[in-house]
Amino acid sequence: DVGSTSAQALGPVFDSACAGALAGSAARDLPMRALQSSTKALVQQLQVEDKDDDETVFALADALSEVLYSAYNHVNELDGKHIAQLSVDEARVTVKQVIDIMKSCLERRTSIIRTIGGYDGVVPNEDESAQLYEQLMAEGRNLTPLVDSIGYTLKSLGEAFVPVFKSVVAPFFSPLLTASGTIDVRARFAAV
Repeated sequence: DVGSTSAQALGPVFDSACAGALAGSAARDLPMRALQSSTKALVQQLQVEDKDDDETVFALADALSEVLYSAYNHVNELDGKHIAQLSVDEARVTVKQVIDIMKSCLERRTSIIRTIGGYDGVVPNEDESAQLYEQLMAEGRNLTPLVDSIGYTLKSLGEAFVPVFKSVVAPFFSPLLTASGTIDVRARFAAV
């Protein structure tokens, strides 16, 4: 699939741009421009991607995580600044969008868990249960790079991330820390 292959290539290409800018062999502003356009494009594609296409959804989420990791990881030794970094406003928008994607994923997981558990009055047979568990695992796999993306954004901005944390991250994750917040144990672990 072209979408997942392209997404998988984006992380290493961005990482190379960062390394090149640090080494002086690429334009210093290239990583910043690439970070802004890449994160925006990846998040927008995640928002519209067919959620049944697990491979592409994971590739997009993983690419977002890789790009944000590279931005966090590449620091100019002379001034201690990241070679590419989202502004606080860009981080707020990006994190809000990532959390919206996570909400949808957690809603799908909750629905699957309810179906597996027979909460709706119908207990699935063995084959249906196996298929549902596969869907549940795929949704869980997609959560990891989304949570990582928020973490790398937090790490990159440091204390400047506090307003984003207070206004966007904490209101989403806080309810997940309690058993009454969700029946999805993985969601509670992600919140921690």
